[in-house]
Amino acid sequence: MRNFLFLSFPLFLLSILLISCQQQNMTADNSAANKATMLKIFEAFNTGNTDSLGNYVAEDAIDHALDTMITKKQGLAALKELIAAYRSSFPDLKINAKIMAVAGDTLLTYYTFTGTNSGMMMGMPPTNKSVSVNGVDIVVFKDGKAVEHWEVSDNLGMMKQLGMMPGM
Repeated sequence: MRNFLFLSFPLFLLSILLISCQQQNMTADNSAANKATMLKIFEAFNTGNTDSLGNYVAEDAIDHALDTMITKKQGLAALKELIAAYRSSFPDLKINAKIMAVAGDTLLTYYTFTGTNSGMMMGMPPTNKSVSVNGVDIVVFKDGKAVEHWEVSDNLGMMKQLGMMPGM
Protein backbone atom coordinates (compact mmCIF):
# COMPACT_ATOMS: atom_id res chain seq x y z
CA MET A 1 0.00 0.00 0.00
CA ARG A 2 2.84 2.33 0.90
CA ASN A 3 4.51 1.73 -2.50
CA PHE A 4 1.19 2.38 -4.24
CA LEU A 5 0.85 5.76 -2.49
CA PHE A 6 4.49 6.53 -3.16
CA LEU A 7 4.01 5.92 -6.91
CA SER A 8 0.49 7.35 -7.22
CA PHE A 9 1.31 10.80 -5.84
CA PRO A 10 3.92 11.63 -8.53
CA LEU A 11 1.56 10.23 -11.19
CA PHE A 12 -1.22 12.43 -9.84
CA LEU A 13 1.04 15.52 -10.00
CA LEU A 14 2.16 14.61 -13.51
CA SER A 15 -1.45 14.24 -14.68
CA ILE A 16 -2.37 17.68 -13.24
CA LEU A 17 0.65 19.20 -14.98
CA LEU A 18 -0.30 17.62 -18.32
CA ILE A 19 -3.93 18.74 -18.05
CA SER A 20 -2.81 22.25 -17.12
CA CYS A 21 -0.47 22.44 -20.10
CA GLN A 22 -3.21 21.15 -22.40
CA GLN A 23 -5.66 23.82 -21.14
CA GLN A 24 -3.03 26.55 -21.60
CA ASN A 25 -2.48 25.41 -25.19
CA MET A 26 -6.24 25.51 -25.81
CA THR A 27 -6.40 29.06 -24.43
CA ALA A 28 -3.42 30.11 -26.54
CA ASP A 29 -5.12 28.67 -29.63
CA ASN A 30 -8.36 30.52 -28.81
CA SER A 31 -6.38 33.68 -28.11
CA ALA A 32 -4.79 33.68 -31.54
CA ALA A 33 -8.12 32.90 -33.21
CA ASN A 34 -9.92 35.61 -31.23
CA LYS A 35 -7.26 38.17 -32.14
CA ALA A 36 -7.58 37.22 -35.80
CA THR A 37 -11.37 37.53 -35.54
CA MET A 38 -11.07 41.01 -34.03
CA LEU A 39 -8.81 42.06 -36.89
CA LYS A 40 -11.46 40.78 -39.34
CA ILE A 41 -14.06 42.95 -37.58
CA PHE A 42 -11.74 45.97 -37.86
CA GLU A 43 -11.25 45.09 -41.54
CA ALA A 44 -15.02 45.44 -42.02
CA PHE A 45 -14.78 48.97 -40.58
CA ASN A 46 -11.77 49.74 -42.78
CA THR A 47 -13.33 48.52 -46.02
CA GLY A 48 -17.05 48.92 -45.39
CA ASN A 49 -17.58 45.32 -46.53
CA THR A 50 -19.85 43.72 -43.93
CA ASP A 51 -20.87 40.65 -45.96
CA SER A 52 -18.79 38.20 -43.90
CA LEU A 53 -19.35 39.78 -40.46
CA GLY A 54 -21.75 36.96 -39.56
CA ASN A 55 -18.70 34.67 -39.49
CA TYR A 56 -17.16 36.77 -36.70
CA VAL A 57 -20.04 38.30 -34.74
CA ALA A 58 -23.00 36.46 -33.21
CA GLU A 59 -26.41 37.41 -34.57
CA ASP A 60 -27.56 38.34 -31.05
CA ALA A 61 -24.30 39.93 -29.84
CA ILE A 62 -24.74 42.45 -27.02
CA ASP A 63 -23.12 45.87 -27.46
CA HIS A 64 -22.92 47.75 -24.16
CA ALA A 65 -21.47 50.80 -25.94
CA LEU A 66 -24.06 50.99 -28.73
CA ASP A 67 -24.67 54.55 -29.92
CA THR A 68 -28.46 54.71 -30.05
CA MET A 69 -28.24 58.02 -31.94
CA ILE A 70 -26.87 55.96 -34.85
CA THR A 71 -28.96 52.78 -34.58
CA LYS A 72 -31.80 51.33 -32.53
CA LYS A 73 -31.04 47.82 -33.78
CA GLN A 74 -29.25 45.16 -31.77
CA GLY A 75 -26.66 42.45 -32.48
CA LEU A 76 -25.08 41.90 -35.87
CA ALA A 77 -27.62 44.15 -37.62
CA ALA A 78 -26.65 47.04 -35.32
CA LEU A 79 -22.95 46.55 -36.05
CA LYS A 80 -23.56 46.59 -39.80
CA GLU A 81 -25.59 49.80 -39.49
CA LEU A 82 -22.91 51.33 -37.27
CA ILE A 83 -20.16 50.53 -39.78
CA ALA A 84 -22.21 52.07 -42.60
CA ALA A 85 -22.75 55.26 -40.55
CA TYR A 86 -19.06 55.58 -39.66
CA ARG A 87 -18.01 54.93 -43.26
CA SER A 88 -20.49 57.56 -44.44
CA SER A 89 -19.07 60.16 -42.03
CA PHE A 90 -15.42 59.08 -42.49
CA PRO A 91 -15.05 57.42 -45.93
CA ASP A 92 -11.30 56.94 -45.42
CA LEU A 93 -11.76 55.50 -41.92
CA LYS A 94 -9.01 53.18 -40.67
CA ILE A 95 -8.86 51.34 -37.36
CA ASN A 96 -5.41 50.11 -36.41
CA ALA A 97 -4.99 47.68 -33.51
CA LYS A 98 -2.01 48.77 -31.40
CA ILE A 99 -2.12 46.30 -28.50
CA MET A 100 -4.18 43.16 -27.94
CA ALA A 101 -4.36 41.35 -24.60
CA VAL A 102 -6.31 38.22 -23.72
CA ALA A 103 -7.81 36.87 -20.52
CA GLY A 104 -9.66 33.63 -21.23
CA ASP A 105 -12.32 34.38 -23.85
CA THR A 106 -12.08 38.14 -23.33
CA LEU A 107 -9.98 40.27 -25.69
CA LEU A 108 -8.90 43.83 -24.95
CA THR A 109 -7.75 45.86 -27.95
CA TYR A 110 -6.16 49.30 -27.76
CA TYR A 111 -6.64 50.94 -31.15
CA THR A 112 -6.30 54.16 -33.12
CA PHE A 113 -9.14 55.32 -35.35
CA THR A 114 -8.17 57.75 -38.13
CA GLY A 115 -10.23 59.38 -40.83
CA THR A 116 -11.40 62.56 -42.49
CA ASN A 117 -14.91 63.80 -41.72
CA SER A 118 -16.05 64.37 -45.30
CA GLY A 119 -19.64 63.15 -44.83
CA MET A 120 -22.60 64.05 -42.62
CA MET A 121 -22.15 62.97 -39.01
CA MET A 122 -25.30 62.60 -36.90
CA GLY A 123 -26.99 65.42 -38.77
CA MET A 124 -23.97 67.74 -38.68
CA PRO A 125 -22.33 68.89 -41.91
CA PRO A 126 -18.85 67.56 -42.76
CA THR A 127 -15.89 69.49 -41.38
CA ASN A 128 -13.35 68.02 -43.84
CA LYS A 129 -10.97 67.74 -40.88
CA SER A 130 -8.92 64.67 -40.06
CA VAL A 131 -9.01 62.94 -36.70
CA SER A 132 -6.86 60.48 -34.82
CA VAL A 133 -8.71 58.97 -31.87
CA ASN A 134 -7.53 56.32 -29.42
CA GLY A 135 -9.85 53.81 -27.83
CA VAL A 136 -10.22 50.43 -26.19
CA ASP A 137 -12.55 47.60 -27.21
CA ILE A 138 -13.33 44.77 -24.81
CA VAL A 139 -14.90 41.80 -26.57
CA VAL A 140 -16.04 38.45 -25.21
CA PHE A 141 -15.87 35.53 -27.64
CA LYS A 142 -17.82 32.28 -27.62
CA ASP A 143 -17.42 29.54 -30.20
CA GLY A 144 -15.18 31.80 -32.31
CA LYS A 145 -17.62 34.73 -32.51
CA ALA A 146 -17.88 38.05 -30.69
CA VAL A 147 -20.87 37.86 -28.32
CA GLU A 148 -20.39 40.90 -26.08
CA HIS A 149 -18.70 44.31 -26.52
CA TRP A 150 -17.73 47.34 -24.44
CA GLU A 151 -15.84 50.36 -25.75
CA VAL A 152 -14.17 53.46 -24.40
CA SER A 153 -12.92 56.05 -26.88
CA ASP A 154 -11.80 59.66 -26.78
CA ASN A 155 -14.97 61.19 -28.25
CA LEU A 156 -14.24 64.58 -26.67
CA GLY A 157 -10.81 64.59 -28.35
CA MET A 158 -12.46 63.72 -31.65
CA MET A 159 -14.96 66.57 -31.31
CA LYS A 160 -12.11 68.99 -30.54
CA GLN A 161 -10.17 67.80 -33.61
CA LEU A 162 -13.28 68.34 -35.73
CA GLY A 163 -13.64 71.89 -34.37
CA MET A 164 -16.96 71.09 -32.72
CA MET A 165 -15.69 71.73 -29.19
CA PRO A 166 -13.39 74.47 -27.96
CA GLY A 167 -9.92 73.42 -26.79
CA MET A 168 -9.12 73.66 -23.12
